[in-house]
Amino acid sequence: MAADQDPPVRPVARDHRLRRRRITRWRARPAGCDHRQVAACVFCEIVAGRAPAYRVTADEHAVAFLDLAPAAPGHTLVVPRGHARDVWELPQDACAQVARLVHGVSALLRVALAPDGLSITHATGEAAGQDVFHFHTHVVPRWRGDDVRLMWKTRRASPQELQEVLERVTVAR
Repeated sequence: MAADQDPPVRPVARDHRLRRRRITRWRARPAGCDHRQVAACVFCEIVAGRAPAYRVTADEHAVAFLDLAPAAPGHTLVVPRGHARDVWELPQDACAQVARLVHGVSALLRVALAPDGLSITHATGEAAGQDVFHFHTHVVPRWRGDDVRLMWKTRRASPQELQEVLERVTVAR
């Protein structure tokens, strides 16, 4: 595979009924998808209404639907209508539009399910745990004593470590 090509899309283990297929014609791509070389994307298919999903809500910019393998009842995914592989590809205005729908879904889940809390997460890249390569945000209702695990273990960073990272980030601005 050439360095400038995206890795192939892996089949989504959470929904075995959907098979991977290559989309070769511009007109055949999911609505809002702007990649000429994109392989079939299950989230684009859901957005376009060609794949089944339990839709929670939607607006002109994003769609929210229940995760097929929920961490907790009400676990909802929010995706932009236009295809973006991850947060690095997602335009800033599209990120804001997804965030607005995440906020709305959070309020809806609070009223409907009365959770004690809420986790909102996103992973960009395989190293971070991204397994569907269409930007998405997880909105997970939480209850005291639930068995949902934290994504990482932490330790307090030293002032020197924090200063070194801050210097690197500051230079990159």
